[in-house]
Amino acid sequence: MEKVEPAHAPREKRGAWWPVAVGSLLMLVGLPIAAVGAWLFVSGLSWYYLPAGIGLILTGYFLCKRDSSAFWVYLVTYLVTLAWAQWESGLVGWAEAQELIAPTLVLVLVLTTLPLLRGPVMRVRTGVVAAVVTLFGLVGVMTVGGQSMSQIAAQESAPALDAVPSLGGLMIVPDLPR
Repeated sequence: MEKVEPAHAPREKRGAWWPVAVGSLLMLVGLPIAAVGAWLFVSGLSWYYLPAGIGLILTGYFLCKRDSSAFWVYLVTYLVTLAWAQWESGLVGWAEAQELIAPTLVLVLVLTTLPLLRGPVMRVRTGVVAAVVTLFGLVGVMTVGGQSMSQIAAQESAPALDAVPSLGGLMIVPDLPR
């Protein structure tokens, strides 16, 4: 006969599988990122992927232990990712958005584990900090993405050079608005 947990089961038992599942996934994703990141770092190509992979592995480890340190480790990893995306892409919205979609989804997954974690974290303050960081990240991505969309629209309204008529081998280029 299978044992069924009552609805009034202690917090320690309810949903205990969720942080372990998210943590295992993060460790599986973090291992190849850290391995490739080590090679990229040694080759002098990119410094970002090694600490990002290590951050994912540590976050996964603490989630599997159901330790609230997982949130803080991933928050630092996420903030480093925001800084790196800004440095790598500048204010090119679509490039930056592509670099931040997966880390933001991981942040949401980590946030869903907060009620199930143990530790000295004050839950209300942690939730507020997490919400503010996520909000700033999303507003930043949307703002930069909006700027890129207006640049794309401006490029589409400008006449293409292929459509400009030529006269005796010389191209007549109309005066474009600046």
